[in-house]
Amino acid sequence: SFILRLPTILVSLLTVYWVTLFSRFFGRNLALLAAFALAISPGMTFYGRYAIHESDFVFFTILIFWGIVGLYKEGNKKYLWSVALGITGLIL
Repeated sequence: SFILRLPTILVSLLTVYWVTLFSRFFGRNLALLAAFALAISPGMTFYGRYAIHESDFVFFTILIFWGIVGLYKEGNKKYLWSVALGITGLIL
């Protein structure tokens, strides 16, 4: 049972971490506040415990948004990869 839930738990934790990476665009305090709000939100805590795909949807959507904002602000190739991987993850 734990092994089945482990990927969802890891994706949920990675999602909260990835929100902190927005600090380069929006400031450290705002990124930490957003990550904290996401971590304690009822939806994230509910879906982050079960082996279902909603946590993956949130992660890949945040990955796409991070890539779009990064392309707009900096224009690096890594942000284009982020958008591509996010879209691929949502499709899969």
